[in-house]
Amino acid sequence: MEIKVVTNILKANEQIAAANREIFDQHKLYVFNLVSSPGAGKTTLLEALLDELKHELRIGVIEGDIATTADSQRVAAKGVPVVQINTGGGCHLEAGQVAKALAELPLAKLDLLIIENVAISSVRRNSI
Repeated sequence: MEIKVVTNILKANEQIAAANREIFDQHKLYVFNLVSSPGAGKTTLLEALLDELKHELRIGVIEGDIATTADSQRVAAKGVPVVQINTGGGCHLEAGQVAKALAELPLAKLDLLIIENVAISSVRRNSI
């Protein structure tokens, strides 16, 4: 039996991810996608990074979570701009979700953008 694949379902996501990278380049913005298993300490690491770097770099955060805002509240307490994305059960952030969050951040005033990804499963390099 032969199965023919006629459409790459990830193509739209890849196109949006490419557009996101163009936005990052336009703003000379370094972007770090923080990915690890739930409970691994991503938010704790992010808090420590913010404490260490927020006086040297202008940092913004996109905080991904399945349903809560607990991590984004912890990050906001560090005095940096943060945008929350709730996936509603999705296992990682998609490029379109990141694109919408970018519109809420002062990109021209940032040096570094950290994306704390949901990361229930593996995330492809081109997913954001």
